[in-house]
Amino acid sequence: MHDVDALQYLIKKMGRDRILLGSDYPFILGEHVPGKEIQETDQLDDETKNMILHQNALDLFNLSKSKFV
Repeated sequence: MHDVDALQYLIKKMGRDRILLGSDYPFILGEHVPGKEIQETDQLDDETKNMILHQNALDLFNLSKSKFV
């Protein structure tokens, strides 16, 4: 997303547990650092940020966070 308001709309329509962070790497089409806008916004609570940035992907693929820390 290139706009936090659009992300909030997506959260409202789909639910915060159904959104994953993705990138177009190696093509830089938006953010230079994927997830930076999500991390820095004050419009989302910390739990929602964590869900979108990593927890939803871990849940989807049935992975443990301990394997990546």
